[in-house]
Amino acid sequence: MFNEALLFLIDALLQPFAAVLLFRFHAVWLRVPMRNPLGEFVMAITDF
Repeated sequence: MFNEALLFLIDALLQPFAAVLLFRFHAVWLRVPMRNPLGEFVMAITDF
C-alpha cells in the first residue's frame, strides 16, 4: 500500500517535469523566442 502511494507521488511529480523538459527541447529546436511568461517559466524550471 505504501509502495503504491510512493510510486504514485513520484510519477505525479516526474511526468509534468518531463513534459516541461520536452517543451523546452522543442522550443529550442524550433528557435521559439522565450520572452513570454510561459517561456520564462519553462526556462527557469529547467535551467540547471
